[in-house]
Amino acid sequence: MKTIMKSLRFPVEILDKSREVMRKKKINFTQLTMAAVSNYVAEVKYEEKVNEAFGIWKTSKHKELKNGTDSYIRKVRRTGKG
Repeated sequence: MKTIMKSLRFPVEILDKSREVMRKKKINFTQLTMAAVSNYVAEVKYEEKVNEAFGIWKTSKHKELKNGTDSYIRKVRRTGKG
């Protein structure tokens, strides 16, 4: 993986808390920062997808759900088609 040097400023309180985690996990500051950024990016992407999918299963588009999802799930389980 190609890398680039970046300079960051952190509040002392965050660095103090980070040192404890790094000691327990036996990782360095770069590893901790990369993991934190990766997790944050994944969380943002997940939230975007959840918001994008909100309301996609409307009964107007899926007639099989007109009697509710519980009814639909029971029917699928009985028929073995799913």
